[in-house]
Amino acid sequence: SSADHPNVTVIPVGDSWPLDVAAAESELRRIADEESNIRVAFLEETNGDPQRRIETWLDTRLFRLDEQWFGPVRVLSFAGDGQVTLTILLEARFGGGITLESVEVLDTVSPPGGLIRIRLNWRADSSISQSLKVFVHLFAGEAIVAQHDGQPVGELRPTNTWQAGERIADQFAIRFPSDAPPGKYQLRIGMYDVNSLMRLPVSMPDGATGEFFVGGEVVVR
Repeated sequence: SSADHPNVTVIPVGDSWPLDVAAAESELRRIADEESNIRVAFLEETNGDPQRRIETWLDTRLFRLDEQWFGPVRVLSFAGDGQVTLTILLEARFGGGITLESVEVLDTVSPPGGLIRIRLNWRADSSISQSLKVFVHLFAGEAIVAQHDGQPVGELRPTNTWQAGERIADQFAIRFPSDAPPGKYQLRIGMYDVNSLMRLPVSMPDGATGEFFVGGEVVVR
């Protein structure tokens, strides 16, 4: 309840009928400018917003952290935008039809329990027939301490909707556990088929191949 969380402000967005998209997006921009952490509750949202424009706005401008269900209510948590502190230029080619052009990391230093905001910049080199999920691991040695697993853009842009030449920015946040040991962690990024669970092979410009890209560095301290 709000009594248990006195610093929580409840703001109705998109409750007009028909949906006033411009007004909803204006209010979302105002909220995002003022708040660094946002939770959004959806209830039968496709009745008034069948194109899911509110959720698309959130997923393309903020960084989705998680999704929870409370009966019929779906609650999404987002971290706000910020400055990119690490850019990894890749041109890593997955499965012959998808290229990961670059990775942008907004948080290269985090306390235990903190967030890492990541943006993956994809390019469809051809039309994609497969439904693929993206996985991102934060790991050190053999230990994966935190991860993201899902279809791109909060599952609003499955890969089988991508068209040749299209670029897709997929951004999200990953939370380190509160007991994450201090130290350096790397990113492991790959894709796998939703149905077969088979990972796509990836090839790098230097000719190296594998099941995923490994690189970057994030520090917990």
